[in-house]
Amino acid sequence: MTNQEWLYATKPTRGTLFLRTFLPYQMWRFLVLNLKMIGIIRRSHGGGE
Repeated sequence: MTNQEWLYATKPTRGTLFLRTFLPYQMWRFLVLNLKMIGIIRRSHGGGE
């Protein structure tokens, strides 16, 4: 990334920074993502029919 491109990068808001560092929210997102992956894997193995 050149210096010119770096000038156009957006700065995260306080709310975004808070959610990135708030452990309960991160654990919740981790759980949701894993449940989605389990569902996709089950369907790919023929378990969803």
